[in-house]
Amino acid sequence: MKILKWIIALTMALQTNGQVVINEFMASNTSTIKDNFDQYDDWIELYNKTGAAIDISSWSISDSIGDLRKWKFKRPTLIPAYSYFMLWADGDTAQGNTFHTNFKLSSKGEMIVLVDSLKKIVDSITYGAQITDKSTARNPNGTGSFVISTPTYNASNGTVSMSFKSNEKENWVYLSDSKTLWYSNPGFKGKAYFVTNTIGKIVKKGMLEKQQIDLSSLIPGMYYLKSETEVLTFIIAE
Repeated sequence: MKILKWIIALTMALQTNGQVVINEFMASNTSTIKDNFDQYDDWIELYNKTGAAIDISSWSISDSIGDLRKWKFKRPTLIPAYSYFMLWADGDTAQGNTFHTNFKLSSKGEMIVLVDSLKKIVDSITYGAQITDKSTARNPNGTGSFVISTPTYNASNGTVSMSFKSNEKENWVYLSDSKTLWYSNPGFKGKAYFVTNTIGKIVKKGMLEKQQIDLSSLIPGMYYLKSETEVLTFIIAE
């Protein structure tokens, strides 16, 4: 009977569009991103898809429906509006119990359950076998179904597409929420760039200095960024 109640609760949760969602996770991270201890560990991304900060202090996250309180968020834990909260699911709380959970994710498949302080299921995902160095992410960001994806750690999964004519694709990511284009390669710093629209008009230019390019002034459409080392195409969505 108790198991039946959990199944009913889980089914209801899957039909509910919560304010904080499990947005992306990686259960087979071998070369994508390292934690603060220089280790490639599993990670989970939560996303607050509302316009107000949400306090998740005393909420819990687990990989077992039978132990919903497996790992509790510490006080205070506040997710700002339209922001992300990252967890290392590495089973190593000795590395810090604020961002490192006491369980790991199985690359062979299992579940992730997010519950509030009253043990109400806020969001959950049951997943199958994972692909090494690929994530499982909601697309569109925060609302869509889970799909196998190129990881966008602590960033929007978006509906934005990006294509490249160079070998630098791992160094760039476009964040649709803030309309900013970020680069991670320190070798790009100090180089000139310019952005053109589809008819070749330069709509923005400058130097790569702050590790990001603010594109908030551009209207939705397709654009090209060119610098000394690469040419890439990106789309700014509505």
